[in-house]
Amino acid sequence: MSKNVIKDVVVKKSPNFATFRMSGVFGGHKPGTFEAIIYVDELMVEDALNTPNPDPSKVKIERTLQCRIVMDPVAAKTFLIWLSKHVSEYEQKYGKINLPGKLAESVKKARAPDYTA
Repeated sequence: MSKNVIKDVVVKKSPNFATFRMSGVFGGHKPGTFEAIIYVDELMVEDALNTPNPDPSKVKIERTLQCRIVMDPVAAKTFLIWLSKHVSEYEQKYGKINLPGKLAESVKKARAPDYTA
């Protein structure tokens, strides 16, 4: 039995290739699919700063949906392992990443990932 050996890989960018900033993610899973909506939050301070005494109660957040990522379970697990590895390396080099208030609380309540590489 002969093995098919791939000698070359041709890489090209999609005409729709883009780079997105990310503030957060929203989504979930259903049988056979994981979906993630990536969004970015931006402070809108114009109304708050439009008076001689800035009013923090007038600060707004503008949330922009950047993209929707749909993955099969294998791709989702591959992404999880890849991201976990890189976060671990980042923390080893730069120190622990601390999550802010409510986000930290919700993560503590969540079950740790149960996977093996």
